[in-house]
Amino acid sequence: MTPLAQTIRSIYQSLEEGKVARVIGLLHEQIVVHQASSLPYGGTFYGREGFISSYSMILSTWALYRKVPAQFLSDEENVVVLGEVTLKAKRGGVELVLPFVDQWTLQQGAVRQLRKFEWDTAHLLTYLNPPGSITLTGIDGL
Repeated sequence: MTPLAQTIRSIYQSLEEGKVARVIGLLHEQIVVHQASSLPYGGTFYGREGFISSYSMILSTWALYRKVPAQFLSDEENVVVLGEVTLKAKRGGVELVLPFVDQWTLQQGAVRQLRKFEWDTAHLLTYLNPPGSITLTGIDGL
């Protein structure tokens, strides 16, 4: 495994252990995080504060959010991670397991950009808002 891939593996491990402070030290001050804008925690986030905000929004959306990386593909600046994400809505229900792809771009050893792709965002939204539930639209953050 390349040194860049080892860095990214350590980020997943640290997040799994709840050690976000350890991750912050591996991020470029001007990191940009991209997440599908259709999701409740979607959008583009800037800087280390943006990374924390994005991650906090994900954790506040799900009762369970666990990413298990399986493959790390890398070149001189990028690491692409393939794996599965396990989710459980706060409203209960069964766990949902979907594939994910994360693309990490590093500069001088620090994460400069993260693009997150979780499969079937429409299915995720249906899972978060099952038929018969009340949803609010047009309000920031909902």
